[in-house]
Amino acid sequence: MKYIAFFDLDHTILSVNSGEALLKRGYEKGLVSVWKLITALLLTLIYKLHLVDPLKLIGISGKWLANASVAEIEALCNEIVENDLIPKIRPEMIREIQQHRENGAELVMLSSALSTICNPLAKHLQLDAVLCSELEVENQYYTGLPKGDSASGKRSLFA
Repeated sequence: MKYIAFFDLDHTILSVNSGEALLKRGYEKGLVSVWKLITALLLTLIYKLHLVDPLKLIGISGKWLANASVAEIEALCNEIVENDLIPKIRPEMIREIQQHRENGAELVMLSSALSTICNPLAKHLQLDAVLCSELEVENQYYTGLPKGDSASGKRSLFA
């Protein structure tokens, strides 16, 4: 019998938060200012205290990438995935994913993380699909805005 197995990324597949790894590397590489880093840490705290709508937070958090080159961010994310995140995949999740694969499941990653993080990890894990946050791009630069209507919660999963 065919079924779908959904897996969250942060603190489920991974033992860490991918967004924190992205911010840390972005700061180290000079892509994230001290102010943006402090703001992101405050937003994380507000989120953990359930004081902000997660969809609104996605819209706010993408702003630090405004005017960043897609190529530069993709390279950064590939480096983060290889060096910081793949080593943090929980072994028990690898076994569970494999078990569902052997049972004929469609394997889907769900995450509020950016597609530039989720897609390479899904490829590494040989997952079938990814539902995650995407940012709007114009002329190969991020606008800092969510792609589509995801900030309003109106985005279709099948768009």
